[in-house]
Formats: sequence, C-alpha cells, structure tokens
Amino acid sequence: MNKYENRSFGHKIWQSRRKKKLSQREVADLIGVDHTYLSKLENDRVEPSPKIIDALAKHLDLNAEELTYLAGKMTQEDSEAFEELIKANPQEMVALFRRVRENPSLDSLVKTRDEQIAKLQEENQKLKIQLLEANSELNKLEEILAKTVDISPIQRSQLQKVVKGRDLTNWRHLYGIADELNTTITNLVYHLQQLGWIKIAKGSKKISLVQSHLNDDVF
Repeated sequence: MNKYENRSFGHKIWQSRRKKKLSQREVADLIGVDHTYLSKLENDRVEPSPKIIDALAKHLDLNAEELTYLAGKMTQEDSEAFEELIKANPQEMVALFRRVRENPSLDSLVKTRDEQIAKLQEENQKLKIQLLEANSELNKLEEILAKTVDISPIQRSQLQKVVKGRDLTNWRHLYGIADELNTTITNLVYHLQQLGWIKIAKGSKKISLVQSHLNDDVF
C-alpha cells in the first residue's frame, strides 16, 4: 500500500461519502458530475477543479482548504503568499525545493528549516566576531593617532584669560579660542579635557562641561 494512500484526496472523499452512507451516484448528482467521474476522483485518477473541491467540501462536510492541499493544489491566497516568499528568499528557496524534490515530506521541510537557521546563526556569530575585531582595530588606531598628535603646551593662565565668558560646549567658540591662542583645535580640546573643564565621549562630538572642576571666577 502507498504510504500516502490513507491521506490522499480520493481516500478522503471516499471515506466521507461512506460515513454519510451515500452512493457514488448520489454524491455525483449533488456536485453535478457523472458517477464515473466521481469514481475516478476517489481513485485519484483525475485532478479536481476548484469548483468540484468546493462542492465536495460543502456536501460531505469537509474542509475545502484541506481538500485543496490533498489534491496537490494551493488556494489563491496561498499562491500569492508563496510567490512573495520566493521573491524575498530566492537562495533559501532553491535549497528548500531541492530537498523537497528529494524527499517530499514534512520532516524534510523541518530539516531544511533547521539547517537554514543553523547556517544563519553561524553567519551571525562570524559577523559578531568581525565586528569585535573591527572595533579593536579602531581603538588601536585611535590610540596611535592620539600619540602622534603634536601636543603643544598651553598655560592654564592663558586659557583662563581667553575662555572667560565663552561657551566651551560650542565648537564655534572653541575654534575661535584656538585661533586666539594660535594653536590647533585638537591641542586646545586635549588641554581642556586634561584640565577637567570639558568632557567629550569617545566616538561623539558632543561636548559636556565638567561642572565639578570649573571655577566660577574663570567661566
């Protein structure tokens, strides 16, 4: 016996017809076909149309969607959704269809899904490692750049005189101060941070005043 026989379209309608104690002729008359055609349907020798599937579902109290699947078909809604799935995942669908052709069972689909998930998890882990390595290299580069910056001395007294009344959280003001001191903006910001007057978070351009280190008579 074919392992799919007990869940075929023909077996399903034969079984339901017998439960209702209806003859082939009676069911054939209900759905508007010849009884010989119904016999072929019950023996899975012809493919039913959507109209016939709906009629059988109605008169045999069956689920039309289930009958559609048993007939090896899809509903219109399923077809549209499946087309969108293929468009969105072309490579994954190639592997899926290959597996289904080799072994057309639900277990095959589950195995394919698990393999795809494992593959994605592996790729995700590799990306995480690459990101960590990239961040490490960036930190090293920032350290090297900081060491190679030409840091010229600026007297605290000079800074106190020039920054008075200036907004140290405003880059435009900082550039003006740097020009007055004849130094680079990098050098100025370095000294201001070293004195604890301002703070700039790593990787950010936002400047914050460190109030606990400020002298009101200076600012």
